[in-house]
Order: sequence, then structure tokens, then C-alpha cells
Amino acid sequence: MKNIAVIMAMDSEAKPLLEKLKINPDQAEKIDDHLPMKVYKTQYHQHNISIIISGECKRNKVQNVGTAPAVISTITAIKDFNADFIINAGTAGGFKKRGADIGKVYTVETTVFHDRRIPIPGYQDYGTYKSQHDIAKKFATLLDIETGIISTGDSLDMSPEDEKLIESNLALLKDMEAAAIAWVTDQYSIPTLFLKSVTDIVDGEHPTEEEFFANLKLASENLGEKLIELIEKI
Repeated sequence: MKNIAVIMAMDSEAKPLLEKLKINPDQAEKIDDHLPMKVYKTQYHQHNISIIISGECKRNKVQNVGTAPAVISTITAIKDFNADFIINAGTAGGFKKRGADIGKVYTVETTVFHDRRIPIPGYQDYGTYKSQHDIAKKFATLLDIETGIISTGDSLDMSPEDEKLIESNLALLKDMEAAAIAWVTDQYSIPTLFLKSVTDIVDGEHPTEEEFFANLKLASENLGEKLIELIEKI
């Protein structure tokens, strides 16, 4: 039996998974009285499952997306819930030029930052912090999905500087959590699988924020289906 932690940013992304596991959303527990993150615990397919969601910002009353909440959730999964396998599941933007499609789910073979530009000798590679995830191809085959490179930053839009780095790394996907989670799990040497479903086409003709909300339900439902399939194959 494995202790599997599923790290997710938004309630809407997690809803289909909770429904498939027959978990009542009201059953959430706080991970800490001072933090907004919440956790759902269950057993499925002979595994202990902890689903950690970033929760709501108490100041702005919106979902806690971005790298900082993702890091806290991941450290909690490891230290408090003894996770020995971590899944970062969520939505992402995709690049049409590399074949991304709305609602399509991918695994991630490489994570990298595009907004940590530190032009000091020795710090440039630390800033981008490119990590390889060898298990991605194995599970891509098992789930009959494709794999690719994801680039992480804390902004929904894309500055010219961001675009240059994203393009230099040939990223298929763009998100706001993956590379930060990879940094944490790299410190602990814990196997991590990234499963991302596309909500918007970054290099498409429609504004990202419009496509994101228009396709969030579809992308989350497809993500939930693949998550269940994944857990059954771990």
C-alpha cells in the first residue's frame, strides 16, 4: 500500500475526482489552523489517498493558485501525511504549435521555470531549475496519453521575456505550480507524476482568461477520469 498525495490548486479542478471517489466536499480537514489548505483523506485501490487543495485566500477570497501555496501543500504531504508518491494534478495552458488541444490530458517529462531570471553566474540554472521526471513516459504509456515539457510561472499572462524562455525550452504546457512542486520533491527524492489537462491555447486566437473559464469544467472532468485510472495503475 502506498501513501499517495494528490496536490491540486483549485476546488473546481478537484471536484470530478472527489465525485468519483464519493467524497463529500464538506468532509475537508484543515492542514493547519493558520493556513488555507485543506485535505481530503480516503482509501482507494489499496492505497491511502490524501488530496490536498490550496484553498481560498482569506484576504482576496479567490483560489490560492501559484507556486507558494503549491510548495506548502507539497511539504505538508511529505512531512504530515508521509507521502511516498506525489501526483500534481491540475489544468494548464497549451501551445498549439506543439500540438496541444483543449481538454487533452498529458503527463510531464520535464518541469522548468520561466519567470525566475537570475543573470548571475551560477544562478541562471538555479533560476530555471529544469528537472527530468523519468516516470512520465511509463505512465503516459499506461494511460494512453502523451507527455511533454511544462514551464511554470506565477503569472497567467506571458511577458516577452517569459515567452523567450518558454520557447527555448520547447514547452508544450504552461502552468503556475509544477516546477515549484518538482523543486520540493527533488529535495526529498520522492517520485512525482504531473498530470495536466489543457484549458486554453496560449498561442491561440482567444484571450487566455476567457478560454480558461470556458473549458475548465471539461478539462477538470477529463483530468478526474485519468486520475482514477492512474491511481488504479500505481
